Amino acid sequence: MTSDDEFFRDLPDPPPFRFAYMPRGSEWLADPPPRIKDGQVGVDFRLVRDLARVGYKTYYLDPLRYLYKTMPAAVPVFTDWIKHIDERLPEPRHTKAERKHKDSIWMCLNINLIDPAAKGNRDTIEALFGQFDKSWAPEGVRYQAARALDYIATKADNDRMVALLRDSNSGVRNAVTHYLGRFRTDRSHDLLVHLLATDPEVTQAAMTALARMKRPEDIEILRPWLDDPRDLIQRDAKRAIAKLEKATAK
Repeated sequence: MTSDDEFFRDLPDPPPFRFAYMPRGSEWLADPPPRIKDGQVGVDFRLVRDLARVGYKTYYLDPLRYLYKTMPAAVPVFTDWIKHIDERLPEPRHTKAERKHKDSIWMCLNINLIDPAAKGNRDTIEALFGQFDKSWAPEGVRYQAARALDYIATKADNDRMVALLRDSNSGVRNAVTHYLGRFRTDRSHDLLVHLLATDPEVTQAAMTALARMKRPEDIEILRPWLDDPRDLIQRDAKRAIAKLEKATAK
């Protein structure tokens, strides 16, 4: 039977990538570059080994989403680390370095679950939602968790997604707004119209989501935004109306 050490040595190098500290060669784990230090700046050798066991050779989480379009074997690893993040990297964090280290890993775990292989995965969806019960979860983590949920959550998760609209983080609310556009229900439509009228921080996401619903009556709802003083709002209103007009013409 091959030992872990032998397995790690024999693991193929990752695809070429312009990242200064991607592992190379057979001694990548036994003798890493001097800059790679376990427990610092987003490097945790427990996580490195967990990913290596399922075929992903890396020191950092960040490059993976650029190297691989999907990582089916890594989804359970990312999910497990999110579920046990506070056991493996305990609170409270007393120094800036400790905060930076954990936040880097925590955010990237969420980002890497924006993956087709995670769509509809109930264990992963529950792990992502569970982070919103943690008052100490940083804004960046909540935002990336909401982005992942926007991508992988199902229609059955609608009520819990809508509850996230109460989050103070506008990034979370934008992700939820985008999610609502995936499901052409009357409830989602009414919520989008309400958000467009009441939450200026999700205006663009609400217009885009309404365009995805392809309801011709929304053209008149969007038309006043063509006179908005903000160029980006005008641009997105034009795009949304054009999509609705095209859908209506079919």
